[in-house]
Amino acid sequence: MASSSIQYDKLGILLRGLVSRGRHLIGSFCPIETELQGTFNSQFQPFIDHLRNGRNLTFHTIQPGPDSSEKEIASKIEGNNGGADASVVCVEGIGVYCFSESPETARTVARAALSCAAGGQPLPSAQRDLIGSEPLSGKIAFITGGASGIGLATAHRLLLEGACVTIGDINQDRLQQESQTLGEVYGPDRIQAVLCDVTSSQSVKEAFRQAALQWCGLDILVNNAGTALSGSLFDLTDEDYDRQNAIMPRGSFLCTRQAADIFRDQEMGGDIVYIASKNSVFAGSKNLAYSTAKAAQLHQARLAAVELSDIQVRVNVVNPDAVVRGSSIFSGEWAADRARAYGIMEEDLGKYYAQRNLLKAELLPEDIAAAVYVLVGPDLRKSTGLVINVDGGFAPSMMR
Repeated sequence: MASSSIQYDKLGILLRGLVSRGRHLIGSFCPIETELQGTFNSQFQPFIDHLRNGRNLTFHTIQPGPDSSEKEIASKIEGNNGGADASVVCVEGIGVYCFSESPETARTVARAALSCAAGGQPLPSAQRDLIGSEPLSGKIAFITGGASGIGLATAHRLLLEGACVTIGDINQDRLQQESQTLGEVYGPDRIQAVLCDVTSSQSVKEAFRQAALQWCGLDILVNNAGTALSGSLFDLTDEDYDRQNAIMPRGSFLCTRQAADIFRDQEMGGDIVYIASKNSVFAGSKNLAYSTAKAAQLHQARLAAVELSDIQVRVNVVNPDAVVRGSSIFSGEWAADRARAYGIMEEDLGKYYAQRNLLKAELLPEDIAAAVYVLVGPDLRKSTGLVINVDGGFAPSMMR
């Protein structure tokens, strides 16, 4: 009988790293709800024969000791799983893990394996078809501030490219609404919403625990959560300054640390993208707290790129200029403050920002999402510590 102290999310992370073997597979976990000790071995072989049907599948049955740790259980995986379409791991006393490029396949096979172990019916033939591959198939992403603006656009883009995505946000109503919409467009098996307050270490830990348990791991973190309070040195309060630093540099630190812990256990590398700002390198008017916080994020990303390179984690940065459309920041006092600072009407902010860049282009959330995809996609695998400006061409913030 397995120990009751086993952390299912941590075990899933370790198993995913072992069965993926240089690829990226989505995991699904079905816990045992009734005692099934001794039934896996007798019921599992007919299920294996039924499901394999010419496909390249691997199967493992593990019998953990009463005091086995997660690492000791995972170490019982034997053989090379490289190239398998799906891998099923039955852990007696705990449940079934299945890993595949398709979350639908992983979930369906895991449930079917558990059902067969309990004497249930095998899979219908229609559910045995494994689903094809897209650029980010098998990748698992977590996006902070994912329920609006840049974060939401990034969720759309990564889902479109085949990833499974957890969106974390502090606004629960918007989080539920947007996750439902994403599920309707891309499939409910590929999207998860978690309440995440990046200023709280405990909230961040719980959000990442839920994310890792959902698909047994993590490959991509997008540090997007942010806020903005405009004001000069003389206008800013202590609370204004502290809040912006709590959400941005400290929040991204908490999330990066949590993601790195998963990456280290998986031994599969990973990607972290910071959404900073052109203000991280540009000294603008009456914007001291926000720009300071963004500059801290930028350098934090560079430091993380150095430190995490040992475990093949790449850390890169996108520096956008202002994105007005869909932004939760520009739906508050920030928009009015910036308009006053520039001497224009609030509704003209988008046009104003467009006119000050070289391409005279208004920036949209999708533009920043495209840069994120470039960084986490298949084409820039040898870049870390990189900064991509998405600002239409703004000479004062050009990297040098």
